Amino acid sequence: MCPPLEVFTHHMKRLSIRRTDEIVLYDTLGCFSSQRAFFMLRYFGLENVKILNGGIEKWKSEGGLVESGPIIDPPHVEGDYNF
Repeated sequence: MCPPLEVFTHHMKRLSIRRTDEIVLYDTLGCFSSQRAFFMLRYFGLENVKILNGGIEKWKSEGGLVESGPIIDPPHVEGDYNF
């Protein structure tokens, strides 16, 4: 199920994720939910959405950079939030 457009837009604005941003999704244990998120984002009009092949563990094993720590709401960024 997808959230109502108003709810989706509210959370995307809160996270400063614009319609034109590049979004890379990944799972931590095999293929679990990244596919669902991919189709939901595409449903709401985001076009530059990708799924990381092999998940986060493969990324780390190949030397990919990761960040950790508390999630802090980013400052609002102007841009296209017309989902």
